[in-house]
Amino acid sequence: MTTFTSASTERPALIGRVIRWLDGVPYTVLAIPLRLAVATVFWNSGMTKLANWNTAVELFVEEYKVPLLPPELAAYMAVSIELTTPVLLVLRYPPLFSSPPSPPPPCWGSPRGPRRSSCSA
Repeated sequence: MTTFTSASTERPALIGRVIRWLDGVPYTVLAIPLRLAVATVFWNSGMTKLANWNTAVELFVEEYKVPLLPPELAAYMAVSIELTTPVLLVLRYPPLFSSPPSPPPPCWGSPRGPRRSSCSA
């Protein structure tokens, strides 16, 4: 019974250390591989449609059944988006659409702490 209590008190301390360590990892270190992973998915999808254009158009006719656009136009739009989005993701342009919002100014405080006293109320 003593071991169970000891293990249950050590676990929150370990979790706290892991969270503090992860908070120290720069955003860029996490963002670059994630951007590349998402870009790869878009790029592969666009290249697959380009490899067999007739199948891609048929996919828009039979499977997607786009109601307002002709299937050829929808396929062209999909391929153009699937080939430009990876480039925009990797280059981080435009930031409004391809990256998370900027952090708030220091006066706003954070979820981890109260507002700074130097900020005006």
